[in-house]
Amino acid sequence: YTLANGMLSFSAGTTSLPIPISGIVDDNIHEGDETVILTLSSPTVATLGSTTVHTYTITENEAVPTLSIADISALEGAFGVSAQPNVAVTLSHPSSQSVSFQWQTQDGTAASADSDYSADSGTLYISSGNTSINISPVILGDDAFETDENFSLVLSNATNATITDNTGVVTIANDDALPSLSISNLGAIVEGGGTANVVVALDTPAGVDVSFTYATSDGT
Repeated sequence: YTLANGMLSFSAGTTSLPIPISGIVDDNIHEGDETVILTLSSPTVATLGSTTVHTYTITENEAVPTLSIADISALEGAFGVSAQPNVAVTLSHPSSQSVSFQWQTQDGTAASADSDYSADSGTLYISSGNTSINISPVILGDDAFETDENFSLVLSNATNATITDNTGVVTIANDDALPSLSISNLGAIVEGGGTANVVVALDTPAGVDVSFTYATSDGT
């Protein structure tokens, strides 16, 4: 609102006057009810009555902000290399109060026990007037081909906000090449030697099952 002061005069015969409180701003910030204090003083040809100070309340018209978390996809990376992508947690609109919440990781098709990512948890704060903050989970790289995997970041126990979307899915995108399949050199098979085992090898391990078909055919 706009601060104001001044002098007003009653015309002879009048018994009431309005004092305008102007410039009350709809600021799109949740801040709770606020107050303005009006004080009367120094009358002439009159005395102060019993009520010379009055508190007016500016009623809040913004809802409590809501909290949500994004879904993202990030490349897995090479063995021995970790990545920390940013996952945004966002408020629907600013608040005059600090907003806090707890978060924790949760296994999906990716598992922390399998060294796909690092399990973690914590408490974060979005300071007054701000609308977002990032969580940066740790993704652990490897060199094995596998399908895309995922885990989640789960929000809980928010203060000064309500949670509308509490789960952010982090997809770990595979960036390893398909393994190569080949037959190891067996050399000659001795006639009458029974069964010969021909070794088929992958050049790198795979994180998924690999299958293939085979067939023999006449040579000489």
